[in-house]
Amino acid sequence: MKIKRSTFNHWRKITIRAIILAILFVFFYLYFRTNVFTIYTYEIIGAKTEANLEIQNKLQELSTVPIYKIIPTNKIFTYRGLKIKSIIKERLSDTDKVNISIRSLHTLRIIITPYNPLFRINDTEAITKDGYIFTPLEDVTSLPKLIVSSSTIKTENKDGLIANKIIIEDATSTELLFNAIANIIPKINTVLFNVNNISVLPLGDIIISDEFMKSNIKLSFLVNLDKEWSNVISAIDTEPLKGLLETKKDRLEYLDVRFDNKVFYKFTNTVIPTIINASTTNNYVQNATTTATTTIR
Repeated sequence: MKIKRSTFNHWRKITIRAIILAILFVFFYLYFRTNVFTIYTYEIIGAKTEANLEIQNKLQELSTVPIYKIIPTNKIFTYRGLKIKSIIKERLSDTDKVNISIRSLHTLRIIITPYNPLFRINDTEAITKDGYIFTPLEDVTSLPKLIVSSSTIKTENKDGLIANKIIIEDATSTELLFNAIANIIPKINTVLFNVNNISVLPLGDIIISDEFMKSNIKLSFLVNLDKEWSNVISAIDTEPLKGLLETKKDRLEYLDVRFDNKVFYKFTNTVIPTIINASTTNNYVQNATTTATTTIR
């Protein structure tokens, strides 16, 4: 007997639906009623041993509490990713990103990436190159201290975690500004003094100074910082500034390169000869400081 095509298609649809339902039934049975998909291991990368153990214990506790008392949190497809990130952030305050991936049917891999501090705000808080504020776990007192007078703090969701980010109001890009300052600091350390303080002021002024703020260099981020530093290099290779830095660098009060191609400088207890565009004190006894300018050609 020949089976009609319509009847064949009808039974084929029924069979396909039955197979799909059977597969779903088997999957849900295995998922909810067996340990086939149960997480036994949290493979944590990026945390030291002590912190790793504490996080492991917290995650094991978390896995025992189902969502809405029905959905298991100890299974590879229904683990609580945001809660895991929150637990890690609470334990490791310097956490930048947390990447969670399924390693096997019984293992979750968790990769923790910490923030990289660029400056410190105080002895307990640091800031990254893109402006994120965080509490470092390591000592950052050796980093230059950043003081910002014209800024706002923006709270945003970063990788599922709440993060505070500082925004320099007068800067086109906070990240570009911080990177530019960071690039100049090693150069200042080499030729002038060891940088310990950075003040970012309204209207674009930057004052970079030593530990005791006896010596500083004044810049403006409204101008190209690399160009300003080029002016500094030209100036310190020109007499009389060159000779003064060779013999009396510890008496330098400031170098100011905020004004076009001129470099203003001032030394304490030093008489500087009059040079092009220079103005010096007339009486060394009355005033023991000297200010001069030199034009970069």
